[in-house]
Amino acid sequence: MSSIDLLALTLSEIRTTARQKGFAIPRSAPTRKEDLLLYISQHASANIMSALTDFAREKEGRRLEGQRRSRQEEVGQGRPAVRRRLEEFRPVKPRHAYDQSKYLDLPTADEVKACYRHFYEATCNNALKMVVCAVCAREVGVQEDNVIVLPLRDLPNAHRLVPRLPHRAHHLFEGKLLEPAGVQVDDEPGRYKVNICCQCRSSLENEKCNLPPAISLANDMWIGRIPEVLSSLTFPEQLLISHLYPRVYVFKLYPKKGFGGDPSKLQKGMRGTVSTFQLDMQGITSMLEGNLMPRRPALLASIISVTYIGLGRLPKQWLRHLFRVRRSCVLSALEWLKENNAKYYGQVTIDESCLRCLPEDDIPVELLSIVRQSTDVQVVDQESEGYVPDHGDVEDDVPGEEKHETIMELCDENDSDISEEEHMGQEGEFSYVMLTLCS
Repeated sequence: MSSIDLLALTLSEIRTTARQKGFAIPRSAPTRKEDLLLYISQHASANIMSALTDFAREKEGRRLEGQRRSRQEEVGQGRPAVRRRLEEFRPVKPRHAYDQSKYLDLPTADEVKACYRHFYEATCNNALKMVVCAVCAREVGVQEDNVIVLPLRDLPNAHRLVPRLPHRAHHLFEGKLLEPAGVQVDDEPGRYKVNICCQCRSSLENEKCNLPPAISLANDMWIGRIPEVLSSLTFPEQLLISHLYPRVYVFKLYPKKGFGGDPSKLQKGMRGTVSTFQLDMQGITSMLEGNLMPRRPALLASIISVTYIGLGRLPKQWLRHLFRVRRSCVLSALEWLKENNAKYYGQVTIDESCLRCLPEDDIPVELLSIVRQSTDVQVVDQESEGYVPDHGDVEDDVPGEEKHETIMELCDENDSDISEEEHMGQEGEFSYVMLTLCS
């Protein structure tokens, strides 16, 4: 082993090994590693260099053994992306191993094509394709997570996927609990093929463990589908049938840029942040009438705040997709919860008087009464600014101009006085920012 190979040793290891073998390095010796090794080779015996070589070889063996164990652990944990990075790792070559005469030379045409080819292979549709794993129901990358398709009968230790507590809503395939989106019907009738990711496959192949994969549906990770009677509820409707209210919700509405379409095709942009806020717990508690549900709509005014940032009167119709309350939907949701979630809703009493307080299909008056308007449209840009300053032309505020917040005056769609010029072509669409304020 040459002195170049000894560069893996630290200065402390070199000095300690030489001292243990009877060679005392004087203080006048060089302090740079390369120069110190050259000094030892010129002034020490061959036994000293042999000892250093053996120590360097032993250290390199420990390093390689550690890498091998790390790769085995990564394989056992089913992390193919990390495993590939470890396998592709190459130690940095010493400086003399490079041809420095080629520094700043342009790549050849073949090298450029190879770079383009590698880039295409890494970013093409096949490389980025996503599928659903039938075992864990996650959306995973075909290449990144090493997904393969196996016949269900060839799945290793498939008996581990049999649910411990069967449920009538389980999707069972030959007795195994799988995600239907990750199961394909085979050409042969009654046979199935399943997508399975590397993590689930490694867990099933492990003969030492007789448990289902950690994140598989069969390992009590199945929660079922959200019934439409609940998923179709609007935000206020969800609050009216909730037990707890630990947060206040602040909505900021402002027109979107460059939109001139139909409000029914409105697309919303949502961003959020979390702040601390003092919640009126006594006021909220006074509105909760024991086990009576739904809650009265006056509760919404205490936990929701709505501010419209813009000019002109806001058509009431524009708020319907966010804040509408449908009495029949609230009633259907409560009836479903009483029947299917007896632990939390079994003791709930559906109060007819509270139901009659809800609109048939409209925005509650209590919610409309708290809508505020701010004419300071620049606040939207200020809150959306990044860390990079904009050095463009900025119009100064008009001296003496007062910007304030007022009670929002709503109007019908036909009576709206919001012009296209005032909203810069944004008729019929707005974005909203929802701030979640915790008590």
